[in-house]
Amino acid sequence: MAAGMPGTGLGGIFYLLLVALMPLRELARALAGRSTRAGWRAVGIMVALGGSILLALGAEAWLITRALTWLAGRVPAESALGRSAAALNENLVPAAAAAPFLVLGGVLLVGLILRLIFARRPARRAKVGLR
Repeated sequence: MAAGMPGTGLGGIFYLLLVALMPLRELARALAGRSTRAGWRAVGIMVALGGSILLALGAEAWLITRALTWLAGRVPAESALGRSAAALNENLVPAAAAAPFLVLGGVLLVGLILRLIFARRPARRAKVGLR
């Protein structure tokens, strides 16, 4: 098992999505008259944690880009290392940033499809009289 940066995996991206929705949920609770100070305090803590994860991810992307740019400037561009550094600089950081969102979207889509498939089965069985 490998440890990585918080927020870079599927669980981290899902966490950030949930943190982004927490203020909206608490606002709805406030409009309904069910909000508390403890609820807003919990939202504030989670939003601060999510923000720090996003800042760390941004700093990580910036450092990787700077390191690869530095490496590409120190080796001949026609060498294998120079070509690799340039390719990584152009492709690695955007791909690393987009991959968790694409995976999360895929997981959510598969979950939605499975929900639609299995939500219809009991209705069909009840209609035919099978239980």
